[in-house]
Amino acid sequence: MPAARVPKPRLKFWYDELPEREALEPPAPVSDYAQNKIPASYMWSEQTHSTILESRAGKLPDVSVAGKAAGWSDLRINWSAAAEATVPTGFPYFVRGRDSVRSYITDLFNKEVTMYDGAMGTMIQKQGRWLDEEAFRGERFKDWTCSVKGNNDMLSLSQPQVIKNIYLEYLRSGSRLIGTNTFSSTQIAQADYKMESLAYELNYAGARLARNACDEITKEDPTQPRFVVGALGPTNRTGSISPSVEDPAHRNVTFDELVEAYFEQVVGLMDGGADIIMVETIFDTLNAKAALFAIGEYLERAQVDIPVFVSGTLVDLSGRTLSGQTTEAFYASIRHSKPMCVGLNCALGAQQMVPFVKKLSDSAECFVHVYSNAGLPNAMGGYDDTPADMAMYNEIFFENKWLNMVGGCCGSTPAHIAAMKAMLRDKNYQPRALPPIRRPKMWLSGLEDLVVDDCVNHLGMPFLNVGERCNISGSIQFKKMIIAGKYMEAMDVAKKQVVDGAHVIDINVDDGMLDGMAAMQKFVKIAVTEPEVGKVPFMLDASKFEIVLAGLKWCQGKPIVNSISLKVGEALFIEQAILLRKHGAAIVVMAFDEHGQAATCDEKVRICKRSYDLLVGPQIRFPPEDIIFDPNVLTIGTGMEEHQNYAVDFINACKIIKEQCPYVKISGGISNLSFGFRGVNIVRESIHSVFLHHASLEAGMDVGIVNAHEMIAFEDLEPDMYTLSDNLVFNKCPEATDDILERTTWEKDAATARKKNLPMRRKPRVIVKAPRKKFWYDELPEREALEPIKEQCPYVKISGGISNLSFGFRGVNKIRESIHSVFLNAAILESGMDVGIVNAHEMFHLNDVDPELLEICEDLVFNKKDSATERILQATQREKELMEMLKKGIVPGSVVVKVDSWRDKGCQERLSHALINGITEFIDRDVEEARQMAEKPLDVIEGPLMSGMNIVGDLFGSGKMFLPQVIKSARVMKKAVAYILPYMDAEKRATMIAEGKDPDDVDENDTSAFAGTFLIATVKGDVHDIGKNIVAVVLGCNNYKVYDMGVMVPFEKILDEAQRLKVDVIGLSGLITPSLDEMVTVAKEMTKRNMTQPLVIGGATTSKMHTAVKVAPMYSTPDHPVVHVLDASRSVTVVSSLLNKNKAEFVESLMEEYEELRADHYASLESRVYLTLPDATKYRKMIDFVANPPAPKPLQLGEHVIVKTLEEVVPFIDWNPFFQTWELRGRYPNRGFPKIFNDEKVGAEAKKLYDDAIAMMATIMKDKSLSLKGIVGLYPANTVGYEDVEVYTDDSRTEVASRFCMLRQQLEKDVDNAEYFSQADFVAPKESGVPDYLGMFAVSCFGCDEEAARHAALEDDYSKIMVQALADRFVEAFAESVHRDIRTTLWGYAPDESLSEEDLLKIKYQGIRPAAGYPSQPDHTEKETMWNLMRVTEKTGIELSESLSMMPASSVSALVFAHKDSQYFAVGQIAKDQVTDYAQRKQKDLDYMERWLSPILGYDR
Repeated sequence: MPAARVPKPRLKFWYDELPEREALEPPAPVSDYAQNKIPASYMWSEQTHSTILESRAGKLPDVSVAGKAAGWSDLRINWSAAAEATVPTGFPYFVRGRDSVRSYITDLFNKEVTMYDGAMGTMIQKQGRWLDEEAFRGERFKDWTCSVKGNNDMLSLSQPQVIKNIYLEYLRSGSRLIGTNTFSSTQIAQADYKMESLAYELNYAGARLARNACDEITKEDPTQPRFVVGALGPTNRTGSISPSVEDPAHRNVTFDELVEAYFEQVVGLMDGGADIIMVETIFDTLNAKAALFAIGEYLERAQVDIPVFVSGTLVDLSGRTLSGQTTEAFYASIRHSKPMCVGLNCALGAQQMVPFVKKLSDSAECFVHVYSNAGLPNAMGGYDDTPADMAMYNEIFFENKWLNMVGGCCGSTPAHIAAMKAMLRDKNYQPRALPPIRRPKMWLSGLEDLVVDDCVNHLGMPFLNVGERCNISGSIQFKKMIIAGKYMEAMDVAKKQVVDGAHVIDINVDDGMLDGMAAMQKFVKIAVTEPEVGKVPFMLDASKFEIVLAGLKWCQGKPIVNSISLKVGEALFIEQAILLRKHGAAIVVMAFDEHGQAATCDEKVRICKRSYDLLVGPQIRFPPEDIIFDPNVLTIGTGMEEHQNYAVDFINACKIIKEQCPYVKISGGISNLSFGFRGVNIVRESIHSVFLHHASLEAGMDVGIVNAHEMIAFEDLEPDMYTLSDNLVFNKCPEATDDILERTTWEKDAATARKKNLPMRRKPRVIVKAPRKKFWYDELPEREALEPIKEQCPYVKISGGISNLSFGFRGVNKIRESIHSVFLNAAILESGMDVGIVNAHEMFHLNDVDPELLEICEDLVFNKKDSATERILQATQREKELMEMLKKGIVPGSVVVKVDSWRDKGCQERLSHALINGITEFIDRDVEEARQMAEKPLDVIEGPLMSGMNIVGDLFGSGKMFLPQVIKSARVMKKAVAYILPYMDAEKRATMIAEGKDPDDVDENDTSAFAGTFLIATVKGDVHDIGKNIVAVVLGCNNYKVYDMGVMVPFEKILDEAQRLKVDVIGLSGLITPSLDEMVTVAKEMTKRNMTQPLVIGGATTSKMHTAVKVAPMYSTPDHPVVHVLDASRSVTVVSSLLNKNKAEFVESLMEEYEELRADHYASLESRVYLTLPDATKYRKMIDFVANPPAPKPLQLGEHVIVKTLEEVVPFIDWNPFFQTWELRGRYPNRGFPKIFNDEKVGAEAKKLYDDAIAMMATIMKDKSLSLKGIVGLYPANTVGYEDVEVYTDDSRTEVASRFCMLRQQLEKDVDNAEYFSQADFVAPKESGVPDYLGMFAVSCFGCDEEAARHAALEDDYSKIMVQALADRFVEAFAESVHRDIRTTLWGYAPDESLSEEDLLKIKYQGIRPAAGYPSQPDHTEKETMWNLMRVTEKTGIELSESLSMMPASSVSALVFAHKDSQYFAVGQIAKDQVTDYAQRKQKDLDYMERWLSPILGYDR
């Protein structure tokens, strides 16, 4: 933990100064019924909500059975006494249905320490031996199939008089409130006795017996009305604790199961006549939260106010619950439910409870109670405290006025209650006064509590550090751990954050490779069991609301949910906020609305104020202190003018929001601010330090997601870094961005120099204002000027010729200026020197002097050591030698010269500029000029052209150029080479004729001028080649000779050509999954032929894991490795590494990595658990097609050929994949189209690319060079045998036209009640008799191949790749448009759909369109079924290759499911039993199906 700092004051706002107010009643729940204390009607038969009626329906047998033992003649559920009331109104009288229980209990608890009852179990044990197994069974349960003795709750049914008599004894001993005999009356707890079905009745009977007893005693003295407290016990299962030592993520109950059980219990208790609900003996707060959630749902649906009490149990003298929470954390976790009274019971005697009761009394805003045990259990399990003892030990509570209610738990009896009642009466002890109403504060909890408003971080800031390292997007290390399933290692990351100063841990597992729901739940379930992690609150962070909600249901504490916003629309925003309020979570609210993200100060304030008004208003009633606004910390220092004021806007908005929205917090992702400077922590953290200092102390920012370990205290900032950061954050000068970028570059270079032990260049100079030395006369007060100031020594200035100081070191400026820096720092700041004759350009700041040199200079200037002169002379000599080395170019540098126009430069520079910037306009002219200057035409290529391309390669490799620019450069290079080639050929012929050689005898394979040779092909059956084309261009730009063999190339042709050409490296590309097997075949054949070329694998469907596990073992050796390349931009690095002198080192590292991947893969196979196919089917997605019927019959059954113009589909274009094709990816917050245009790094190039695309689209649409055609099929269909869907020729469903075979998920899921999906689940089963239908389509963009070939003939790779990328966009848009037509007109199940294009792309419509070969059905062979059924090729011209790739390449096909419950999913890996079954269903050989399904096989074949 970093050393703590002196706390800095928190900024105060107007509401912080409001005075405390006297509290007359506890905080009430948010409902109008509770707020206004509306009396409950007690007429429960009038309830109409379906869930209440369902919980009650059929749960009571006939009165002759249910009422027999108790002597009841009816099974009434109405308990109002208002109609027959004869007692006066007002305290101390009470009448059910007339008076408010909340009002009465408030008056009662404010006037006296009220008596609760004692132990029920103890009194049952005192009944004696007669209460044996037979007595427990009674007449009704005499034939029960298991032992029931010990099930005390069932005595309410089998021996009701015993229970009622115990109630009466407690009431007569002084109890004003009695708890019902329902401690274990849930379905969950009663499962031990096979009495789950009796849960409702047990609660009804337990409450009704108490009701009868209370009414009997109240009738004796109406001034002492008695109340029934319906008791909800903890159940015998725990939501926060694993029952398995080996698996900390395992649970034997879920939150939803607890809620369901508790809801039924509440209905039974209320129907039986309870007045109050008590959640008691809480040893796991998550169970209590489930109970409170269920109670809240009941109260909302019943539209009634019932007071709720909560009682926790501390299991030992540590003062913690069984699940590890402290007393304060327990209260903070449940206070959102607004309990009327909170307290402690059980486990400890009153003596042991003292410190914990004090803590609770000091903390609770509501009433407080205790009902302790009668001491600690003795050796025989009994309790030794007598009634007098118990009264004496409880007296400390009464003396200190800590309680409003007192009772007894284990070992206590009516005599114990009577003794405490007598002490209270005799000594006139007064109850605890409610604490005053204070400023509301955010109060979070994990295992320990945390009041955010009182929080000070490790730097002394009034600021909550939210640790960012358990966020997949914030930590690559954490991401790898989670993807690999190494959750226990991930706990170490979380622990370190807490050690480093994080108050809250942000948890985010959003990643396309993960099941986010399962990962979030597993991480949280483990984290809550790790004391060093679980002690702090969590921030549950996800892009999908259902994921944070799932995590929330495993948090026993009070977490923060990140985030919700108005971008989902007001209705969904309100729904989400209400649900989070019910769960008690604090929330982060982003400054987004339906129109987008707030960037300016005004937008931030407007959206946050609108959100606030909704949240605290009558629709939601969210506690304002639990709201955290994130007004969007946006990136500064991008060079874009509109970004320069982002930090200022945030800080200004922060203060206004806090003023206008009382009690809220302000947060932000601090790392976003400096995103452009990532990798240089000193710069990033300096910017953060300045920003947080002002945002927190001057504007009230409270919370931030940070890496606490890296944070720099404001007072520790280097002066020059402070100046640079301050200028940038507050947009103080136009050059602020350039200045800090210059410093960032220096920091990077300095780090490299330190690593390589090279000399460092001088740090960029920053002017830092230093304070002037003050003297006594500077403090003299001003005086009236009566006469001229005389020349006196005070007020003079001191000067000097500074260069004289170091005259002996002239010519070595670094030494001279270091000496001057030390001298001036002391002379000015310590002695008051004011003036000096200097060379300002050369001056150093003291912080810029190398530490070793600084020490020498200080020794010299201050004459500290005799050796100072000798040491400075040695340093001077070293500096002179370094200067000589630099002169000779041993440490290269560069100078950028600014000129007015690039066309004014020399020929070579113009060529380089044209290549770098992709300008073809002048290329012929400039190449001709270069040719005239060169000795021979080849010199033009090997000289200026290759020099320019080398620069392009360097810039691309360093991330300073992007793929579209590189391809434009390639276009320029090809045009230049095309111009010069005829001259080269003519020269070559002339030379050969002069030498007497045949000029036609030319070696076409002479590649000596290239850096290497590379053969690339898209493998057999695959027609996709955009990625391949890009790789070819990128390598060509880096002087590699590339042989591009095109698409669908058989392995024989690839390898024959590679051997003939003797290429250095072979590259394979593929997009569809069958290509993976073909690549394995190529590798095997290379081994058979004893080939020695390295093999490079790439393409969208490939992966490093597949390459390591499947391809590399077939061929890879240290001489010829197999390498996976993620994208085109990395191909140059890989090929260069394979061909340069460091190949051995590169390959060794690669093979070690692939060996680890293989080991991980096979280890994961061993650890993976698969359900058998029958078991997976048993847990399938169950849709009730009767209650939720399928979509209606399509309006137009059969096949329909569809033709559309390009213009019609343009509105449906999703541009995001377009930029991914070109490897342009924005960073948050500028991900996606059109935000990518704002990205500091790629934004400008993305905009150029987009403009080029729009221009080409216009040309294409004008020339009609591309066209769209497709087919739609709509057929009657039903599922047969769980996994297949039969398609019928007509609606009679007598003739099967075809059968689609589906695959089901089998890999065991880490989530309770998991469903295992198959597409067959979304179509009604044949045996259901429900008619259903299945849709499908195939669409294509024609003409792309011809257009690509035309551009290739013109040496224009850029336009070739552009037209291919646009064809892909057109056909995807066509597919989206056709799917909408299916929904609205052809099938017509959503005729009124009116979604925007944006909502269409977000899949907000009903139904899905999964494609064969993709995650929901990974088998490509299902395309054949579709093609044959619709006669696709015959009607549209869209063909299938032998590997089932669609031709043209820009084609899309899909099945269409219309049911509202259909959803996308990934089948994932499957077991052999399903593959065998699938092969049989498709009537194919097992080997055949294993080849097609190889990427998803969960076993080795």
